[in-house]
Amino acid sequence: MKRRICLLFSRAGVERCREHESMEHFYYSALYDVLQDEKDSGDKALALKSLKAKIIRLNSTHYRSMWVDNGVQDSFGEEDPSLHHLIKERKRQVQRTIHMNHDKNDSPQMSSLDILRVFAGHFESK
Repeated sequence: MKRRICLLFSRAGVERCREHESMEHFYYSALYDVLQDEKDSGDKALALKSLKAKIIRLNSTHYRSMWVDNGVQDSFGEEDPSLHHLIKERKRQVQRTIHMNHDKNDSPQMSSLDILRVFAGHFESK
């Protein structure tokens, strides 16, 4: 079961990385096309500014996940997360906590051990 979960998350990570890389290549090729085009310099500047903002947004969302769910042992030297990162980490941790789940018989399971058993049974039956 643990291996299946790891494979599921690794596949999702690889797919997300491919999407990020293809979007990055698309924006840089669009940036190159704008630079090669013989438009008015004002139109070029607006297009370049727009593409720059898109590239920055793409990279900031990609690297934003670096701080989330990192423990103290994972940080380097004097690298301290900001208050914003700490609040965001806490909110995400609260959102990811499962408090109740229903099993195959539609009965609610509230203890963490019962919830784990429901997930294990689901993955074993797949």
